[in-house]
Amino acid sequence: MASRPGMIGRLTIADVGINVALFGRDLREDNQAIVDAVDSAAYIYTDVLGDVRDIISDHDNQGFDGIKRAVVGQTVATIDFGTQQEKYVCIEKYNHGQNVLTDLLADDGTSVLYQHSPGLIMYTCNADGSVTITCWTPM
Repeated sequence: MASRPGMIGRLTIADVGINVALFGRDLREDNQAIVDAVDSAAYIYTDVLGDVRDIISDHDNQGFDGIKRAVVGQTVATIDFGTQQEKYVCIEKYNHGQNVLTDLLADDGTSVLYQHSPGLIMYTCNADGSVTITCWTPM
């Protein structure tokens, strides 16, 4: 796996055409420069109420709109960390969620971070200002 300074791995979701470098960040850090760069998504580490919920985010106009085509129970994501690979399957999807300052909200307004499945969360923006949020569990 080719690497760049700060890169922690690469996310591939072959079924939806995603292949992007991941750059690790803390939830409290500003991730704008990472998501603004080409071939660069933010891998945000967070611990919510004792459950690990890592978050991957990127702009939809850089190919990350592929998560909008993820199929619950079928779409598989692979993260290559160089020394190990982790595989995940999509278990939840919200097409019109919200990104608020300290949370991601599902279509019905409930907290994805606090009330939904722990594990990996990916999200990207929509043209109407909402976000598509997908939740993933290890295989």
